[in-house]
Order: sequence, then C-alpha cells, then structure tokens
Amino acid sequence: NDSNCSLEGEVLIEFYPIPEPYFDEASLTKGACDDASLVANVTNLDDLVGNVTYTWYDDGAIVQEGTSNTYDLNGDDQLDGIFTVRVTDDANNCYGEADIEVILEGVVTAYLLY
Repeated sequence: NDSNCSLEGEVLIEFYPIPEPYFDEASLTKGACDDASLVANVTNLDDLVGNVTYTWYDDGAIVQEGTSNTYDLNGDDQLDGIFTVRVTDDANNCYGEADIEVILEGVVTAYLLY
C-alpha cells in the first residue's frame, strides 16, 4: 500500500489556572443593624490571564456582579446566611468559589399575643 497515513504538525495545548478565592475567616458575626463588608481574596490573582469578575450570591441568589472583590452588607437589610463569591477569569471563563457564613447577632423578634 503506497498511501501516506501520517500527518505532521504542531498542537498547542494551553492550561489556564483556576481562580482560588478565599475569605480570611469562615464566618462573620455582625450586629443586626450594623454595616459590614465581605472581602474576597484570590490566592493566584497575578497568575490569571484576564480581568476577573466577582459574582456574589446570598443563599444561591445573585446579589451583586462586577469587578469589586467587596460586598457591602447594609445594616437595614439584616441579611444573614451563606454568601458565596464566584471569581471568574474573563479571558477563559475559568472560575473558583468560596463561601462565608454571615451570622446576625442581637436580632429582636416581636410576637403579638392575643
């Protein structure tokens, strides 16, 4: 058989780092009417290819998306629960996530007795 069944060429395989977000603490306890900020850090920020986007979730619902690594909690909102930040490398859509629990302290619940 005189057929040529071989092919030569170059293949470029690129590996992109996955963002590695973290919080300094596993949880944040705040007063019910106090303001607080959640700050996400990224271990390998300098290794990422593109700009990053931070998507903030409160118990699974998106509450903020943009370029800020900080999510501000307004004391009037009295938000608590598990907050997740998803950090996405915009160049390749690789992402990593980290969670922090927000605990409200001093919440007053009123009951109306009949």
